[in-house]
Amino acid sequence: MTITRRTGLIAGAFLLATASLAQAADWPVDPITFMVTTPTGGSEDRLVRTLAPYLAEELGVPVVVENIDGAQGILGADRLLRQGGDGSLIASSTIARLIGHIQAGRTSFQLADFEFLNVPDDEYALVVATSAATFDNAEGLVDSLTSGAAPIMADPTGTGPAIMMTIFLEKLKVAPDAYRAVTYTGGGPLVAAIMGGQVDFSSLPDQALGRLENVKPLLVFRDERAPDLPDVPTANEVLAAHGETMPSMNTGLRAFLVPASLKTEHPERFRILTEAMQRVYENPETVAAFKKARVGTNWLGPDKSRELIDGFAANFGPYLGN
Repeated sequence: MTITRRTGLIAGAFLLATASLAQAADWPVDPITFMVTTPTGGSEDRLVRTLAPYLAEELGVPVVVENIDGAQGILGADRLLRQGGDGSLIASSTIARLIGHIQAGRTSFQLADFEFLNVPDDEYALVVATSAATFDNAEGLVDSLTSGAAPIMADPTGTGPAIMMTIFLEKLKVAPDAYRAVTYTGGGPLVAAIMGGQVDFSSLPDQALGRLENVKPLLVFRDERAPDLPDVPTANEVLAAHGETMPSMNTGLRAFLVPASLKTEHPERFRILTEAMQRVYENPETVAAFKKARVGTNWLGPDKSRELIDGFAANFGPYLGN
C-alpha cells in the first residue's frame, strides 16, 4: 500500500481528532472552581453554593466555590479570561454590572469575550420601604422625594433593580440631591441595612423579599401587577399620574460565564459542562433545593441566555456605565 502525502494528512487529522475526543472524554479530572463575583451572603452567593454540589455530582469532580468581589466584578471577570480557557474556572456574575463596566470603558474585555451557560433567574425588581421610612405607599415615596425630605436610599449599585430605580427617578425628574444614596455591592450588606432600618427605601429583586421582615412593597417594575403582590402598583401606574412611562424587563440576569475561547478551543469540554449544567437544572431534587434557597430555577442554555443578555444591553444601554 502506498501512503501518499494527502493520505498521511488525512490520517494525521483523524488521529488528532480522535485524541482530542479521548482527552475530552477524560475531562474533567481536576476540581473546578466556581467563582462568585459578589461578597458572601447575597443571593448570587447562595445560588452558586446551592448549585455546586449537584454540578460536582454530574461532573464527577469537586466544584469549589470562591468569592472574588473586587472592583464590582471586574477582577473576577479578568481572572476568568486569564485562567478559565481550559474549563477549570466558571464564574457567576451580575450582568447589568458587567455590561455597565464595559460600556464605561473600565475593562479590557467585551461581552463577546464570554459564553453564557445559563441565566437562571426570572425575577422582577421592586421598591420597598423600611421600618425607618415615614411613608408606606408609592405616592408617599414620591411626595418624600419631591418635598425636600431627602430620604435615604440603599443603592445596590450596578444591578438591574438599581438601573430600574434610576430610570424611575429620572422619569419623575427627581434631582440627585432630593435623596441620600448609600451604595452596596453585595446582597448581604444590603439586606442588613434594610433590616436594620439604616435606610428608608431600596430597590431589590423580588426573590429577596422572603429574607426580609418589616418592609413594605411600594411598587413593582413589571408590565402587570405581580401575582404574589396584587395590591402593589406597577411603576407605570405610579408614573401615569405624572404623564410618564418606562420600560420593564427581567432584572435578575445573573449568568454563569466561561471564556468564549473554551467553546472555540475546547468544544467538547464546553459541551460536557453545558450538558452537566442542564441535567442539574432538570433534576427535580435540585429544583426543590433552589426553591428552598429562594434562587432562580430556569434553564435557558447558552443560546437563549445570550439572546436575553443582548436584549437587556440594547434596551437599557443608555442607563448602563454611568
